[in-house]
Amino acid sequence: MNIKHNFLFNSEEWIGDGSITFNEFGHGLKFYTQWKVFSSDKDSISCAQEIEVEGLMDKTQNKFTLSDIKAGTFSITLENESLGKVVGKGVMDDKTVAWEFSNKELGFEGFEVYELQEDGNYVTRGEYVSIDQLRTIIEGKIWKKQVQSNEKTDESNQAEDAEEKDSKEATDVDEEPLF
Repeated sequence: MNIKHNFLFNSEEWIGDGSITFNEFGHGLKFYTQWKVFSSDKDSISCAQEIEVEGLMDKTQNKFTLSDIKAGTFSITLENESLGKVVGKGVMDDKTVAWEFSNKELGFEGFEVYELQEDGNYVTRGEYVSIDQLRTIIEGKIWKKQVQSNEKTDESNQAEDAEEKDSKEATDVDEEPLF
C-alpha cells in the first residue's frame, strides 16, 4: 500500500490552530491542537489529539485508532471521556484524508476533512452534531512539528560574533588594574 500522506500514516507530531464555532456561542473561538502518532504499522495506527480552546479551561483529549487500512479506505475509532468509543469510516486519496462518524444511539455524528497543501501542511474543516443539537464547526490548519535544533544559522552566528566583538572592544578600552 503506497500512502502519500505523512499526517497519521507516519510516527510524527503535528500541531495546528484555527477557529472552532459552537452554535450556542454563535462566534468562533481560537483553538490549538497537537497530534501525536504513536505507532504505525500495516494493521493499525494509534494516535492522540489534544485540543485547547481559548477561553475554556479543560483541554479535550481524543484517542484515534485507524485499522483495516486498504487502498482508499480505513476504519477509525474515536475514544474520549465524553463520548466513550465511537467507530467511523475513513477515506483517502492523493490530496485528502477524511472520516465520518454516525452513532444514532449516542446521537453523535460528524466529519473531518484534511486537505494536503503544496507545502506539506493540511487545511482542515469539520462539523459535529450531538444529541442535544450542539453543533461544532472546525476550520483550521495543521503542520508537522519541527524538531528543535541546537545548530545555528549563519546569520545568527554572524550576529553573535559581532556582539562578542563589540563587547570585547568595550572591555578592552582603557582598562586599569583593579589592585
